[in-house]
Amino acid sequence: ECYYTSIAQVEDDLQQMLDDPTAYLYDTAEASNCTGQLRFPNNELYGRKTEVDILLSAYDGVTAKGRHFVTVSGYSGTGKSVLVNQVRFRLGKNRAMMVSCKFGAQGLEQPTSLLFQAFDEYCKDLVQYGDQALLDEIKASLTEALGSNAAVLKGQIPSLRYIIHVGESTAQAGNKSDETNQILYYFLKFVQAISGPGHPLVISLDDLQWADQSCLDVVKMLLTDTSITSTLFIGCYRDEEVSHHDRLAEFLGELAMDAIIPMSSINLRNLGADDVNAFLSDCLHMSQRFTRPLAEAMVSKTGGNPMFVRQLLISLTEDQSISYSASTRRWIWDIEAIRSKNVADNAVDLIISMMKTYDHEVQQVLRVAALVGWTFDATTMERLHASGKTAVGKHITAALAGGLVVKDESSLRFAHD
Repeated sequence: ECYYTSIAQVEDDLQQMLDDPTAYLYDTAEASNCTGQLRFPNNELYGRKTEVDILLSAYDGVTAKGRHFVTVSGYSGTGKSVLVNQVRFRLGKNRAMMVSCKFGAQGLEQPTSLLFQAFDEYCKDLVQYGDQALLDEIKASLTEALGSNAAVLKGQIPSLRYIIHVGESTAQAGNKSDETNQILYYFLKFVQAISGPGHPLVISLDDLQWADQSCLDVVKMLLTDTSITSTLFIGCYRDEEVSHHDRLAEFLGELAMDAIIPMSSINLRNLGADDVNAFLSDCLHMSQRFTRPLAEAMVSKTGGNPMFVRQLLISLTEDQSISYSASTRRWIWDIEAIRSKNVADNAVDLIISMMKTYDHEVQQVLRVAALVGWTFDATTMERLHASGKTAVGKHITAALAGGLVVKDESSLRFAHD
């Protein structure tokens, strides 16, 4: 099976040698991992070069004194959050900071609190960032912009006190509407102060399809304020959950018509067979010539949805449809068995089927995690779950190994979010 059967196969291997010569220069036993455990490439995106270029070009364009709003849409599992994370790798270059807000479907009495929480996290990150010069610069800007009125925001952004002095509020508010307007006024001044050429800002708004009208109003206030400079806004949403008459669709349409801020749009589609093949080749440390039939079978089962492909690969190794052969020191598979497999055709069914493969105790931990929110950490889970620190750690490790949960720096999140 190692012989070439056509000139095209020879050309494919020669091209891969040119594109990635190191792929042919690994220690086979070590790279293929003789324990039979999959090793997914870290921070690698497949089939998204154009989209990454659009996003990074928009970021580079705002660092001087620009403003830009990039929308990223796509079906669940197409990798919207992974794409946005590519911007993080550029942040240190320009002393930039990222503010990440994720809206939820559960609904809150005060949905705008999610926006305030995101900027509260920004304050914590700034203090922990380690750049004292940047902290001093932001501190001076905030002190000048807010003065004694910083106290107006202490209920919404409590961590502001780690940067500047926050005393008792001297501003007078009348009714509830006046109080809200006052908070938004000083919140706007806060964002104006933390953005600028010396310290660019990236504001990521995830799952915008779940933002209610009050949230969208505040977001529009930020987007249309020309005093907020050197800022890249990124809005992600699931396009299958947004109709033409949806409030988000109307919101985006109004922004485009107003033309106050430059806009770009990225629509993430499913991957083609070539991109899935490149992914499988890297995961299995095999030539793309050998993984091509497997890639085509997986695309036919998943439609090329990146998350579906990843989870299907994990599932196939768990049921031994794909296994590591110690004798040949390579991965092998039963292509006919894979082609005949039934696979969930949407994210909900896929996640449910994956959940059912875990032990009952793991499922219980994941249920508690889902109640915590879109991100959670091991310490919080240990406090909330009765099974104890060691058991919770073991259950989280099982969920990580199964691909249902992924790790982002110091936090954990569900892979489908």
